[in-house]
Amino acid sequence: MLKYYLETIQSIDPNARSKHALVARAEGGKTVQGKRLHQRLAQRTGLREHEVAAVLEALKEEVRDSLRQGERVNLQGLAQFMPGIKGLFRDYDDRVDPKRHQVKVGVRLAPKLNRDINRQLHWERVERPLDRLRPNVIAVFNARQGKPTAVSPGANLKLYGARLKFNHAAPDEGVFLVPPGQFHAQGIRMDEVVVNEPQWVIFQTPYDLPPGEYQIEVRSRLRDNTTVTVGVAPAPMLLQTQASPSSQQAVA
Repeated sequence: MLKYYLETIQSIDPNARSKHALVARAEGGKTVQGKRLHQRLAQRTGLREHEVAAVLEALKEEVRDSLRQGERVNLQGLAQFMPGIKGLFRDYDDRVDPKRHQVKVGVRLAPKLNRDINRQLHWERVERPLDRLRPNVIAVFNARQGKPTAVSPGANLKLYGARLKFNHAAPDEGVFLVPPGQFHAQGIRMDEVVVNEPQWVIFQTPYDLPPGEYQIEVRSRLRDNTTVTVGVAPAPMLLQTQASPSSQQAVA
């Protein structure tokens, strides 16, 4: 059973009636690996589990060594492994530089296996897992003093997490400070953003921001171009009028 959900993306077809299109994303399921895989193969082949593990280890080593020699590896009926080179060369005299060039292995599933999978596949549509697509704010740091419980106006704060990057040109995306008891739409947007990356966002709090407690939110559309998702910092931030020793204490 393949479970999937629909997600809105921006259409690249200039003749499309709508600027957006729907694509299917497979929902992540269990991974067959390790002992569980050894047990399944042992049942199919009559081999013992340690024998299956030894064969798989030998297969891995053979694929690795063959690719190192520039050879393709064709596991008939399963997949073909093809070596390639990733990275650009400056000119014809340029040589391979491990810092700029790497082997990129392509894997192509056997056509018959691909057809067999689709022929016997059962589909089930599920709701989109919004939590997996939200910005994930793991920690908040003061750029100079570590994890703060309180900061002064004009302080530089650093957010660490995943999927934090946003479109700064969109007014409903970005870093917002939300006072307690207010709706998300009433948050104060941070305009001074120094770093805007998937794992790190650094911004400066306004000098005229009223003192008080604020919840830090990161808002972005991520893959979905129509719905704004919200990630919330694990603890609220206290903005004070002047720096104090409490700003150097760590958040639990």
